[in-house]
Amino acid sequence: RPLILAASTHDGEDAPILQAFAQSGAAARLVIAPRHVERGPAIAALASQAGLAAALRSADPAAAADVLVADTLGELGLWYRLASLAIIGGGFVEGPGGHNPLEPARLGCPFVSGPHVANWPVFHDLARAGATRLVEPAGLPPLMAQAADACDLRSMADQARAFVEAGDGAARAAVPRILALL
Repeated sequence: RPLILAASTHDGEDAPILQAFAQSGAAARLVIAPRHVERGPAIAALASQAGLAAALRSADPAAAADVLVADTLGELGLWYRLASLAIIGGGFVEGPGGHNPLEPARLGCPFVSGPHVANWPVFHDLARAGATRLVEPAGLPPLMAQAADACDLRSMADQARAFVEAGDGAARAAVPRILALL
């Protein structure tokens, strides 16, 4: 099944993401990797309340549940590589200000986030370049439904990778000049 990743979620984001997943009818698996792994059991309980079979990765890494809560550390890069769509947390509630969009962009993973991304203004540049979308939770179900046949999402990922590679090239070109000044 295609994999949809909800990465670095905060309290208040999981329930709307789970609701969107249930509404989407997506023939996919949802992996929620919370920003704070100790929230794992509470997220699994929310999934169960939404009528979704849920498992904790720390308890059963091979579980065949609809929702796998990645309550483990050091695996976000793996999840981005496996995901057909990533939903980056921290942007669906006020306060956190979003999370790093450059990691999924570099790994070729299509991604979206919520509108509250003040700590990462590059989101707006990425959106203008067609490399991501900033959506309210109500906009997630159709995106999740697309995860199985992701031509449009693939195009977003390609645009994101090109955007980041251009910035990386500019940074690489600046390094010799900075070293010369030192």
